[in-house]
Amino acid sequence: MKLFNRKEKIILRSEQQKDDFIEKLDRSNINYDIREEKKCVSDNNPIYIIRINADDMKKVV
Repeated sequence: MKLFNRKEKIILRSEQQKDDFIEKLDRSNINYDIREEKKCVSDNNPIYIIRINADDMKKVV
């Protein structure tokens, strides 16, 4: 058992990408953390940042 796990960030720029990727993560039973960021006030499309363990990256990409 590791005390610390390295995390990887995946940046998605659309709602459709986010939905597809979360579906893939759920099918693979991978734990994830998701945040929504708005870089620019005038930009209507939010940016989604998903964090997963680096070991799990090979399973979904």
